Amino acid sequence: MTRWNDHHDDHDDALARAVARCLFDDPDLDWTTAFVAARRVLGVSVRGATPSHALVRRHLEAIEEVRLGQEGARRARQTRIARIVELLEFVRYVLQPAEILIVGSLARGVIVGPLDVHVRILEGRPFQELFDQLESVGVKEVLPSTTEGPIGRFESVRFESDGMSCTLTRIPEDFRTSADARNLVTGKPIMQVTLETFSRFFEGSSPES
Repeated sequence: MTRWNDHHDDHDDALARAVARCLFDDPDLDWTTAFVAARRVLGVSVRGATPSHALVRRHLEAIEEVRLGQEGARRARQTRIARIVELLEFVRYVLQPAEILIVGSLARGVIVGPLDVHVRILEGRPFQELFDQLESVGVKEVLPSTTEGPIGRFESVRFESDGMSCTLTRIPEDFRTSADARNLVTGKPIMQVTLETFSRFFEGSSPES
């Protein structure tokens, strides 16, 4: 069993490296097309491999630092952060929330690969006011949604912007304590940072933890 697992892990790692190279060479790829391209490059030997996005991102971080140098990689990540902050400052202007929180991998300073921007909007104006405003800045499809789990059911909106997949979820005042630093779907602890803290990632040698 151990030998099979080692072989399986080797295939996962090989595919993860190939996906990372595809994403570095073509940043416009999404996860699906990057995996298809990588499997095509490697052939059938890794057909059963299923590496996680987290493993791919670790390889992509390493590739960026090798090909761009540490300073170049830091600047590239700062540029991605600036795009996210610009969008969320617009959201802040429209919704006037008490706070904006970034959660998940972005909150850990992982700013590579197809960006999945998960954001919590504490209170603020109704999401409906955001729909027309986002269309005015080129976001064509904003989809209302819900996020549900052991903590409760929350109003969300989802949209694509400048190659980023964005999910905004409203946290009402009554749920601020119970939802704090918790995954809304699983209830497990999750990393979160304020928009202000996120905007300062990579200004120095490393992000805040």
